[in-house]
Amino acid sequence: MGGGKGPIWESSQNSLPQIAGLESNLKLKSTSIVIGVVGGTGFIGLNLVWHLQKAGVHCRTFSRHGLLLNPRSIKYAQLSKIEHVRGDFSDKTAVGEFVRPCRCVILLVSHLLPSSSAEEIRTVTPWFTAAFGQLLLSCLRYKTEHTIFISSGGTIYGENYTGLPVTEDHPLNPQNAYGSFCALLEQLIRSFHHQHGLPFTILRLGNPYGPLKRPNTNQGVIDHFIRSARARQPFTLFGDGTEVRDYIYIDDVSESIVRVVCSPAQNNTFNVGTGSGHTTQEVISLAKNQFDLPEVPILLQSRRLGDIGCSLLNMEKFGKLYGIRCHTSLEEGLRKYADLEAGG
Repeated sequence: MGGGKGPIWESSQNSLPQIAGLESNLKLKSTSIVIGVVGGTGFIGLNLVWHLQKAGVHCRTFSRHGLLLNPRSIKYAQLSKIEHVRGDFSDKTAVGEFVRPCRCVILLVSHLLPSSSAEEIRTVTPWFTAAFGQLLLSCLRYKTEHTIFISSGGTIYGENYTGLPVTEDHPLNPQNAYGSFCALLEQLIRSFHHQHGLPFTILRLGNPYGPLKRPNTNQGVIDHFIRSARARQPFTLFGDGTEVRDYIYIDDVSESIVRVVCSPAQNNTFNVGTGSGHTTQEVISLAKNQFDLPEVPILLQSRRLGDIGCSLLNMEKFGKLYGIRCHTSLEEGLRKYADLEAGG
């Protein structure tokens, strides 16, 4: 996040509304609450705030550009009603003003990607780490009741040599800078908890997919393949197609985060995934069928340095505490995604 000085307010909502009610089995400790989502206008953020808004929870987002969603999107009408604050993540005053009214703050920011270059890592790490620390200080200053960090279960554990879903106590062995940076940010949160009492929950996600991904990024094999096929262009695959990932439908991700939002801070870390692995070859075949895509050449290239062959997450710890798991199969999730896209 870069950008101008100070926040720009895109909504006139000034008061904190009463929650009309979440799912019947979820209860919040307070009947007047606002949820702040930092980095809330990206793929995961937009889906999450759509679920929160639908559940009657007042939420607001903080990001560099605000809402960039196409007005023709089926979810634009509801998402445009949410308070979107534009500001620079390194501007501690803007971030502090955003955090001030929030009882719960969800952090969807890391600024790096698994494919980030060495130059991006060199330039981003110093300023972002400092800004992240300032954000945590704001959460302490304004007595935020719950800080939730969305981390990367797909990269933070490194290579899975057993082919079995890993639990949260598995040693961390990230093999790219993105996973290493997520591990650093996680540890900063734990340090703030141990030294200053910051209440937190960390969620390590598998590989989410679904609607509202930005079209100008090649991040995520599913959307990248869909765009290439529709343009009738060759699709470049890094690896031999046998790489295994834990794909989670974005609605399952959002519902899991909402469940955490509606629960006390656990000061703990949880995996969020299905525990079921699919190879890239399987993913491409299923996407082609569900989206009725034309045949395009698949260009195989060597696996990139830092890419791993297998990533699978065990979600039992989350399921036992929160009572839900990611249940949508890849085939069902792709069908839902295709149906939503066809509807607008």
